[in-house]
Amino acid sequence: LKFILATTEVRKIPVTILSRCQRFDLKRVNLEKLFLHLKNIAKKENGSISDSAIQLIAKASEGSVRDAISLLDRALISQSINKKEIQDQDVRLMLGLADRGKLISLFKEILSGNQKNACKHLKELIDNGLDAKNFLNDILEILYLFNRRINLGPIENDLMISESELQLIDTYSKNLDSQDLGIFWQLTIKTMDDLRVVGNENLALEMYVMQLIHLKSIDQREEILTEFSLNEDS
Repeated sequence: LKFILATTEVRKIPVTILSRCQRFDLKRVNLEKLFLHLKNIAKKENGSISDSAIQLIAKASEGSVRDAISLLDRALISQSINKKEIQDQDVRLMLGLADRGKLISLFKEILSGNQKNACKHLKELIDNGLDAKNFLNDILEILYLFNRRINLGPIENDLMISESELQLIDTYSKNLDSQDLGIFWQLTIKTMDDLRVVGNENLALEMYVMQLIHLKSIDQREEILTEFSLNEDS
């Protein structure tokens, strides 16, 4: 008789059990392999789904094959009902994700200090079913891409970044530096914590956008970074 234990919290397993087990650590699958695997499943299941939609599912699963297949299953069920090919916008709606191009455009308005247009972009995203936590995680990813562009040069072709998005990043990164990105990163993390106690998430996101615009327009960057560090320590 053999027992197979599966967990993501291996530290919680008692040592008395671990000492009697043979351990296998399963690593997360990279996006390209996961994309090909999902595409193969969709083909075998006669599912009508675009490559861009599969890419979004692969990205959202964060390397977990089980989660990716579950998301693909949800998408294919909706396709069997609607009788049409699933597009990336359908997956975004299903998961509450925002279009990255629209997020970068929102970021452009923030960098320009245009509060009215920035709030307008945010409202459009919210009206399209934006999930607040996913939105902030997407902002963190964009900040990472900008930082990568500033410090490492042009971003090479990536399965998860379209050519148009690369062009937007190249254009808007000229108005940023690492200190700006550090401040934006800290504020985004803080806003994610605030969501746990704020009743109206949409108001929290609007305040977040306005704070980003304010931070970009002032010069006391070192003081701001120090203040964030003190808040984290407390």
